[in-house]
Amino acid sequence: MKKILIFCTHFWPFLGGLESYILNLAVHLIKKGYRVDVAVLNTEDVKEFEQYQGINIYRVPCKSILNNTWAYPSFKGILSLWRLKKNRYDIIFTQTRFFSTAWIGSLFSILWRTKHIHFEHGSDFVKHPSKKIALVSRFVDNILGRFVFKTAHHTIGISNACEEFARKLGAKHTSMIPNSIVFKDFKQKPHAIFKSPVFICIGRLIYAKGFQDLIRALHVYNGLLYIIGDGPYKQELMKLAREKKINTFFFGTMLPKNYKQLFKHATIFVNPSYNEGLPSSVLESGAMSIPTICTNIGGSGQIINHSKNGYLIDIMSVSQIRLHINKLLYNKLSLSRQLYKDIYNQFNWSNNIYQIIEVIESIS
Repeated sequence: MKKILIFCTHFWPFLGGLESYILNLAVHLIKKGYRVDVAVLNTEDVKEFEQYQGINIYRVPCKSILNNTWAYPSFKGILSLWRLKKNRYDIIFTQTRFFSTAWIGSLFSILWRTKHIHFEHGSDFVKHPSKKIALVSRFVDNILGRFVFKTAHHTIGISNACEEFARKLGAKHTSMIPNSIVFKDFKQKPHAIFKSPVFICIGRLIYAKGFQDLIRALHVYNGLLYIIGDGPYKQELMKLAREKKINTFFFGTMLPKNYKQLFKHATIFVNPSYNEGLPSSVLESGAMSIPTICTNIGGSGQIINHSKNGYLIDIMSVSQIRLHINKLLYNKLSLSRQLYKDIYNQFNWSNNIYQIIEVIESIS
């Protein structure tokens, strides 16, 4: 039985698209006979060790900067991670090159002489309203990001754009295996119960998710906006929603089994993000047959075929959000059935896990 250690910054019970990806990856590999442990920074200050769905979770002490948007292990945390060497892992997985855990996992793979697979979820340099932070992030990507890509035995991009970005920063052995969902968990069809349209979006509340553009676009509609997620940009979004007089509900972080109940109320799902790998939220909304609009960034174009199963828009374009909402509301264009079929055929964990296993076995 091969033993795999996944390094990551956030994991269960912290929720998000990346965390869901890691969880599903681990659970499906365990079902195929692998042992999977997760080494994660203890940003939520919960149990240092526990088992969840067959996964051994090791949470290590850490510190955070930039208003808790970026975390790194403390000295004690580094020692805790190093002690995992005794488990004699066959392969180390790292996730997204700008996380500190990706750099550490890459370094440990060298020191432990362990095979290393890196999963890249980003398709561009970090977007941030602060030019200084954006500049520093680009510098870090070009130094430490390149280190991750060049030292990995194989890099998996979760979209074509992610794979291309990885190669741009020095990755040599790459493949594209798309982000996926557990389709059966989201396949029930929505049933809107409100007379007014319900717009829904989900993700970490940070500037780069673009929720502020959606809020600005909705002031002409007598509808409801559901925002699912939490993060450091929440207060700015709440203030903007009040200024624009948008009837907005902030639900915070929710488990999938809970937020998919809200998805059932949705008239339109919008993902206005400025940077994506291949967004899980779009896969989930499509699996529930919700008409979908998303920015044409990263791997979104692999999911959405413009005007065929949804709509793609430019980033930061309030006018395009409004234009395509109008098309879905008033022109009665039903694209969701085709999106449902496309996601089932292309982005289903039950099928795509075998591609990851092929990579594992090829480098073992």
